Amino acid sequence: MRIERARLLAERLHANDYDEDGTALLEHIRRVARRVDVDEQVVAWLHEVLEWTAVAEPELLRGASTAKSCARCGSCIARTMRARTASTSRAWA
Repeated sequence: MRIERARLLAERLHANDYDEDGTALLEHIRRVARRVDVDEQVVAWLHEVLEWTAVAEPELLRGASTAKSCARCGSCIARTMRARTASTSRAWA
């Protein structure tokens, strides 16, 4: 899947999604996409799809163009979750 297609898909699927604090989820997704290498951008754009939508994992993975893209999913999502946890921890401190 190309970056542009992933971005458009994320924008469509998350158009009406908001974090607990009322911030548009797309703001978080855009921040993640800006922080990762270009070869991880597809995953960055799509990393919230499984949590926030009814799209199933096999359906999402069918759009991945290479095994290399899928192999990067774990590390990208792990970094995203660490960043989110750190951000949440600071907010509650």
